[in-house]
Amino acid sequence: MPPSEVERRRRESQSMAKPEYSELLPPGTRGFESQGLGLLLQLSIKVEAYIKRGHDRGWFHAPQASQLTVQLNTLVAAYGSMETIHLTPLPVAYLIHMRQVLAIFGAVLPFALVEDMGWWTILLTAFICFTLYGIEAIGAQLEDPFGYDRNDIKVDAIVEDLKVEMTVLLSEWRRGSDMFNHRTWKYSLKKMGDM
Repeated sequence: MPPSEVERRRRESQSMAKPEYSELLPPGTRGFESQGLGLLLQLSIKVEAYIKRGHDRGWFHAPQASQLTVQLNTLVAAYGSMETIHLTPLPVAYLIHMRQVLAIFGAVLPFALVEDMGWWTILLTAFICFTLYGIEAIGAQLEDPFGYDRNDIKVDAIVEDLKVEMTVLLSEWRRGSDMFNHRTWKYSLKKMGDM
């Protein structure tokens, strides 16, 4: 893909960000996107610094900090995979060739079926071509599943669900809920084991 196409797609993905998400970001987070540093990578640097600071201050033990770093790296790897899918279009030559082959197949198919099927050849050919062109159109839709088309993955709904869950967890944590009390967990697990 030419660099101009990558830059165009990067600009599109930046412009799709919803304004209400910006209030959730630390100050100065969006400063490097114009230079090619994605928002998730900026956030991962901040989260990694937080994990290190938490370990240095004794908030987490070394295994916990290590596990948090592993989870962060898994998240960044998943982001890289989604970015690869987003920035890799179907080759134009493939699309052209596929449509040409389908057109030739649709033009030749009636001659192969007419002797056995008679007038039913017209309906059968139309049905087969409709099905094959539909499959080709589905393939073109799957090229970029991270947008706002009706058939795209609802990333905003996933983010909103995560936001609600994190808000509940943070409010319970700040309240000192039993949900985060390890003794309560041990008691509950022991009680479940006794059943």
